[in-house]
Amino acid sequence: MTNTPEDSTPDHEYEKRERQVKDASRAKRRRNEETDDEQRERQVKNAFHQHHHRQRSSSLYVAALRDEFPAESYYGTMDSPCMTLLTGTNEIIYGLWNTTAGGSSSLSIPGNSIGTYNPTQTPQHVFDQNNITKYTSYGICNQSAIYSSRCGANTGLYLTLQRGGSLLTGIRFYTANGLPERDPMTITVEGSNQPSSALLLGSSWTLIYNGSSGLNSDP
Repeated sequence: MTNTPEDSTPDHEYEKRERQVKDASRAKRRRNEETDDEQRERQVKNAFHQHHHRQRSSSLYVAALRDEFPAESYYGTMDSPCMTLLTGTNEIIYGLWNTTAGGSSSLSIPGNSIGTYNPTQTPQHVFDQNNITKYTSYGICNQSAIYSSRCGANTGLYLTLQRGGSLLTGIRFYTANGLPERDPMTITVEGSNQPSSALLLGSSWTLIYNGSSGLNSDP
């Protein structure tokens, strides 16, 4: 007679499987509890990891990609995955207009006409760590036509980081107190190690991100 052996699987194998099931359950529960804001931030950071070149840049450049880019253009802070802020409140920021990724740019100045920005809502407000202030760029419009969704198209800004060469892995936007149609849906981000005298030339920049700003769903 042949005896059928009892199950010889060691106890530690059962314990290992049980831990794996519990870990999977906890991970699923965390995903379900993730807020909409956390999801948007994670999606944008993942996109950066997928597209950006892993090189340190001393200058950053942000521009719009679509006609519906808002007049209240850039409003937020830039972060690394560890939430280390790359920008300080003393950054020197230059407004741009008539610009596209890979193309040369024109400096924007304070004023009320085409190619200017609101003198009281300047580029310095972008990284002042105050979510009440904002930057308003008129782009192809003037002060009397700022309610058109096309006004902020192909506007932008650039700065040379006071902290020196850094690796950008994420970007965060806050909406301003204007029309939702002005929220920047699509952006480009470029990096450069060229001297300041060459930063208006498109050839000085390397594209590191082209895609959603993270505001394409209701914030």
